Amino acid sequence: MQDYVTTKDILRIFLELLSLSENIDEWSEENFEDNEPRLLRFQQLMALLKAFNVPADIHTFVNGSFINGLDKRYDKIREYMMRNNHTKYTVGNILGDDIDLAFAYMLEYRIKLNKALTHNQQILLASHSMRYAYFQVSFMDRAIKENLEEYDKFLAWIISPENENIPMEKMVESFGYPDVDMSEIDFEYI
Repeated sequence: MQDYVTTKDILRIFLELLSLSENIDEWSEENFEDNEPRLLRFQQLMALLKAFNVPADIHTFVNGSFINGLDKRYDKIREYMMRNNHTKYTVGNILGDDIDLAFAYMLEYRIKLNKALTHNQQILLASHSMRYAYFQVSFMDRAIKENLEEYDKFLAWIISPENENIPMEKMVESFGYPDVDMSEIDFEYI
């Protein structure tokens, strides 16, 4: 188990929970009380949001409204986005207050990618034709996954421009983070 958490953990746990429960309107401790893997991920996500000063409201996270793009903390992100704009012509500059929209747009795409990357999980047994199809999808998945690290790193940077690391001990003591082996719990729940 890692001994610190970062905003990449917010993104990872959010996507894991979304793959287990697609309707974020139903995310609550009460709704997950009979499903330990979902409940623990939800508790971890809420603790992480609190620790990184993001409102513990999933809709606020998804739509990016927790971001104040005019805050000086976003200056480097704004500069990076302007420097790495891959178009020859731009209609205007990136405004400080639209980083929230960029985040929401990129997160929506990442959610769609996450769903696409689980497409092959439905195949348990396959004919020759289906095995071919399975391996073609797997090939595409690998190509996508090779580029996800940088994409996720950028989303995490927007969540917390300071890119801070919080020690696990502090997460547990100060924010009630469940420090558990989720793979073991997932295995037990199957």
